[in-house]
Formats: sequence, C-alpha cells, structure tokens
Amino acid sequence: MRIIPLGGSGFEAEVCGWLHRAWWEEDGWSLAETIEYCAGARGPGIPMVWVAVAGGMPLGTVALDEDDLFDRADLNPWLASLYVRPDARREGIGAALVRMVERHAAAAGFARIWLFTPDAAEFYARLGWRPIGMDAWHQQEVTLMQRDLQP
Repeated sequence: MRIIPLGGSGFEAEVCGWLHRAWWEEDGWSLAETIEYCAGARGPGIPMVWVAVAGGMPLGTVALDEDDLFDRADLNPWLASLYVRPDARREGIGAALVRMVERHAAAAGFARIWLFTPDAAEFYARLGWRPIGMDAWHQQEVTLMQRDLQP
C-alpha cells in the first residue's frame, strides 16, 4: 500500500464521492464544491488530502485541514475526513492514514492536532489520541480529541 496526495492521483472523483456522501453533503457542500476543495488541497501546507492505494485501487482517504468543527475555530489543525472503504477496513489502512497526517502536521511545526468523531473514539485512543470533551456536529454528540505531536 502507498499513501499519496489525492490531487493528481487519478482517484479524485471516486474519493470525493466518498467524502461527499459520508460527511460533506450533510455540511451543505455540493459535490462540485467537494471536488474543488480536494483539487486545491495539495499541500505542501494545509489543507492536504491523501489517498491510500493498493493494486491500482483507492482504499481510503484522510485530510489535514485548518478547521473541521465550525464552533471550534480556536483549535487547529485538524485530522479530518478519515474514510476507508468498507471492504478494506480492519487492515491497518485507517491507522496508516492517521499516522501520515500526524507526521505531516509535526513536520509543519504543529505541537498538537485535533479531531472529532461520533463513533470511533476507541479507534483513535488506541493510536494515542486523548478525548478532551464532547461537542456537537449536526445535533449529534461527538467526541473531541487531541494528539500531542513529536517534532
């Protein structure tokens, strides 16, 4: 498996479809806006979107973004939009994508990174993330988490 930037990978349409259906449509984005965002999220700074690829197929994606939870603009950057295809889950792809974001954020000089999750707090805790409280996203309770990064 390789983890590469999404922009220019040839998988933009498929991956943006995943993101759009999973979260971004609910945030009020059109599919065209989702694709436009991903096309511009090429780094080397923030935002940046990656895709995990094996056997010529995209398996999962993740983003490093300035903000992700609209009422917490005081926190940044964010690990956002982690998604692994259902048929590729439980193979370490999600963990590898999380580690990519952590390394990129640390290399950019950030000491801490944030995320929120409605249902995967245990997964992130196993990777060293710490819950710091609860918040809400679209009237759904979510766990707010942070990870201290090594320089």
